[in-house]
Amino acid sequence: MKRAGLDVRRLLTMIRVACMLCLVFLTIVDAESPPVCPEKAIFVFGDSLSDTGNIEYLGFNYLRSPYGESYNFPGSINPSRFSDGRLVVDFLAQAFGFPFVKPIVAVGRAGSYGYGANFAYGGATAATNLLASPFSLSTEVNQFLSFKFTSSIPYVDPSYFGKALYVISEIGANDFLDAFEAGRTPAQVINSTVPSAIKAVRNALETLYKSGSRSFYVFDVPPFGCIPYVLTVFGGTGSLVDNMGCLSEYNKVAETYNAQLRATVIEYRSRWSDANIVFFDTYGASKLIYSNPEAYGLRKDKALVACCGYGGKYNYNPTVRCGTSGEVTDPTTNSKTFVNITTACPDPEKYLSWDGVHPTQALNRQLALQFLKGSFVEGQTGGINISSLCTLDFSGF
Repeated sequence: MKRAGLDVRRLLTMIRVACMLCLVFLTIVDAESPPVCPEKAIFVFGDSLSDTGNIEYLGFNYLRSPYGESYNFPGSINPSRFSDGRLVVDFLAQAFGFPFVKPIVAVGRAGSYGYGANFAYGGATAATNLLASPFSLSTEVNQFLSFKFTSSIPYVDPSYFGKALYVISEIGANDFLDAFEAGRTPAQVINSTVPSAIKAVRNALETLYKSGSRSFYVFDVPPFGCIPYVLTVFGGTGSLVDNMGCLSEYNKVAETYNAQLRATVIEYRSRWSDANIVFFDTYGASKLIYSNPEAYGLRKDKALVACCGYGGKYNYNPTVRCGTSGEVTDPTTNSKTFVNITTACPDPEKYLSWDGVHPTQALNRQLALQFLKGSFVEGQTGGINISSLCTLDFSGF
């Protein structure tokens, strides 16, 4: 009995020593400067602007032709993205020489976790709002933590998670759009919804940091006062419009949120000396493109018009959306027309808006280029040009 007890004590001692050695090793790995360029993997969190197939693999079947008409993603269901082609995160993966980041829902069927995973879901909100969506940023982070602690990868490569890139991509817009649909004014949304969305992003960043994440890309939200959906549903008599034709009050919500998000990033940079947080002003980059689309190969006369949609000034109708069919009522004559939107505009590469809500592949390409080449980008000590720091490949763009 004593002998057995001694063996157990020795075994426990050996385990403790081994664990201490593991912690020392991991501490050494984490002590290295976090990479600006992804070295091991890319993990993505967000909403439909960065969902590479999670919603579709779950069987919601939101996307039907002509979604995905401009790009064929090998090894993936198609359509899988809320666009006619690639998203910003797709272009980033291509530039860094990574495979497209697989949706976490499909990873078991589509391959290994070797290059990261996408936890973004179409419709996801920053703050938890089950009335609006079952998915929120906290849901995505918790799903990542579950994946991290059940994955076998750390046993193969202990630096895998520490040298991965974590992308918080443009989440928050759904919080505000849902609030608008519920009847709240832009001023009310600024006072109530913006703080809850910021709190959710802060919680996500802190949770990821505590789990060992050190390299972050954080994107703010685009000017949703310029998208056909908002212009059609919320625009009207008395609406304030800027010189580009966008709804100023609604863009003010985005501006307020983005300013607070940037302040959050600056705060965490000062608190986390061992982290690297790159911030992309998606809003500023988008407004620059909206102000002069022709400079980016896009059509100025279609800057606020959906490529795939039906009717009205902005080619958008909330009753019948891209890829769907149904009856539409003409507000002037009150007559009904059956509409089946199975085709889009013949030149989506010239449009900014794909379906009235989401960008075209063409706009996503330009935003990715702005980011990678240092426009509207801030690093630890100021402006940063990722293309000068990382080995990038733009040939597939």
